[in-house]
Amino acid sequence: MPELDPGFETDRQADGTVLLHFTPGEWRALLRDPAFLREADNDYRVPRRLAGIAVRIVPDHRFG
Repeated sequence: MPELDPGFETDRQADGTVLLHFTPGEWRALLRDPAFLREADNDYRVPRRLAGIAVRIVPDHRFG
């Protein structure tokens, strides 16, 4: 298994909240879907959200 960045964060935080990780390309693919902004709990602006869950953009999935 590749060594993870020391700042890596898991999807589930210590306080029980969940954080989704997307690469820039993955996030752009979601934004291209016309249905994305029809959902009230999605937002492309900071703080980014998908289905009401916080989103963090990462260079690749080895980073948190």
